[in-house]
Amino acid sequence: MNIRIRLMSILVGASGVAISLPSMIASPAVDQELAQQIFDTMLQVHGVQSGFRPVHAKGVVCEGTFTASKEAAALSRAAHFQGTPVPVKIRFSDGAPDPHVPDFSPEAGPRGLAMRFTLPGGEKTDIVAMSHNGFVVGTPAEFLALQKAVVATDPGKPHPWPVENFLGSHPLALKFVQESGGTAPASFGAEAYFSNALSPL
Repeated sequence: MNIRIRLMSILVGASGVAISLPSMIASPAVDQELAQQIFDTMLQVHGVQSGFRPVHAKGVVCEGTFTASKEAAALSRAAHFQGTPVPVKIRFSDGAPDPHVPDFSPEAGPRGLAMRFTLPGGEKTDIVAMSHNGFVVGTPAEFLALQKAVVATDPGKPHPWPVENFLGSHPLALKFVQESGGTAPASFGAEAYFSNALSPL
């Protein structure tokens, strides 16, 4: 395993795990504190690139109109499924924290898809998805432990590295690392995306 490439891909899990923080932690105060720890630890790996997000840094935003099929209204009462055209913004992105990584690089995965539907009356519905099916770990605390393992890993030191120990004891994280690279899709629109939770665009 090329650990440098995989370490960069691991960070993308933030986009999935951070989305689910409110539902996974009981107290809002603890939620906010843990989310801040995760964010601060992630920045220790790559630092801050002015004007860019810490993950999924490179993307393109498209605007259009979403019109649900006639069958959608029978499946959901959601406002954007009732057949009326709804404005939508979509952001396709590479997963890498480095905005200069080429789209075809193994470091660019997994790809992201974020959608914002503007509903009648000004309300909004947001959906976030990525090309990996599942979360990198099961809890925010585990994700913080993963980020700390990445920070503590020095490729100049002998194996096993802290991140290797973590991956060895967390099969979901290992699966994420193994599946997040690979070749680029023919287009972002042809990629399969999996939505695990809701989050702002």
